[in-house]
Amino acid sequence: MPDWVRLRVSEWMRSDSLPDSRINDEIEEQINLWIENFANDAGMGNRFYCRTGLLFFPWLDCEVGEDGWAQELRAAIGNDLVIISHDKTAAVAFFEEEYEYLAFSGVPFR
Repeated sequence: MPDWVRLRVSEWMRSDSLPDSRINDEIEEQINLWIENFANDAGMGNRFYCRTGLLFFPWLDCEVGEDGWAQELRAAIGNDLVIISHDKTAAVAFFEEEYEYLAFSGVPFR
């Protein structure tokens, strides 16, 4: 992955960062739909890379064809998701906090 991805994620993980969107954690189905809509609006499309958290297999090449992919990714990887567009020109991240989820989107630094 390009260096800008690591830099953006580090920026988003700071305690003083301001999310682009947030949602409370009360209704699971709403969270999944919110993740899918946010990623779609940010230009992730139907094919993207998702960070796995594994050392030797850090990114998963995902191709989604229908609604419901956020639930499957969260079940497999966890609630904190970092997604990079397949052309590596945009990124989104979702972080689970105590009572809410935060979403960030960004492009390479200029």
